[in-house]
Amino acid sequence: MSHALSAIDLALRGDAGGLSFLERTAAIYVLDAATTPGKLTTYGWWNFLNDALNEVERYEASSSPPDLGSHVRLLATITRRVARRPPSSDRRLIGTCLANASMSHMHLLASPEIGQFLVQNNDEMRERNMGRIASIVFDFSFYRTNSIRRSAFSDPVALEQFCGVVAANAVSTGPDAVKYLIADWIVPSIESLPPYAVVAMMSHISIEAMGKGCPVG
Repeated sequence: MSHALSAIDLALRGDAGGLSFLERTAAIYVLDAATTPGKLTTYGWWNFLNDALNEVERYEASSSPPDLGSHVRLLATITRRVARRPPSSDRRLIGTCLANASMSHMHLLASPEIGQFLVQNNDEMRERNMGRIASIVFDFSFYRTNSIRRSAFSDPVALEQFCGVVAANAVSTGPDAVKYLIADWIVPSIESLPPYAVVAMMSHISIEAMGKGCPVG
């Protein structure tokens, strides 16, 4: 398995290192100055999620894909928790990451535009991931029960959690994001969307909106 699914696999087996890696990745950002010398990037949960989704899709395109249902369930569960963190909190975490790394990479962090660029990249990565997850939960093919080869994304628990991810992200982002999700995504296409996804999404929006400290609650 590649690095993202390997970490999830270790965590599922109760490995302390694997569990610790997932917890750290969900909670902080790290500065990567080594992958592409001279070009800084940050790595956090949204990067990890992107890698993991790519890996699942690549494995499922093979002739004999492994059973990744448990991996996708854990990925969705942690992602929902991270999605409850407002984008403004993500930006503060990146600021903390850059401040902690400023001494060792001072020559690369001299310009304030670099920090703004890294924050913008992370915002875009979060948004792209939400689009990918929304396309999964609104895809009828993942709800078919008579398919010969069932995708790990067809797991009912994973689908439920992914609906919760999209809902949690909208609620934590603010009222405009909730309005956009409901009025521009769900309502206009409600007749062509999987009924389960619509019901689950609306239920999770209500649940998330009642959360403590929620911007729209």
